[in-house]
Amino acid sequence: MISVLILIRVACEGVIGAVMRYGFIHVTYSLIKTAFQLGTFLVNILGSGLMGLLVIILLEKGQSKLTACLLVGVLGGFTTFSTFSIYTITLAQKGELLVACSYVILTVLLSLLSLILFMILGKLILQ
Repeated sequence: MISVLILIRVACEGVIGAVMRYGFIHVTYSLIKTAFQLGTFLVNILGSGLMGLLVIILLEKGQSKLTACLLVGVLGGFTTFSTFSIYTITLAQKGELLVACSYVILTVLLSLLSLILFMILGKLILQ
């Protein structure tokens, strides 16, 4: 069973991650003004790297509760791309290359399609 205290901790750490993302993107944009979403791009890459580092270090130390809080909470709030990345690599490491590639392609394509469809829905609701 999931502990209520762990859920509260993950939620609070998610807030920390979201604030970190907002600050990072804001600072990046204020330093380098470009049409390319450099801040978001860098957050996704940094978040994925941190996910890899923490997975190895925390799981090696047997810190499953801390792992959940930091990975799901802080990094989940910082970027959901890090979770996407770890799932993909985990599948690949298990030898599930077709599943990993399908996961990447379907996630990206269906996320973009979902965005487009929900934007259309939003416009229809506002009419």
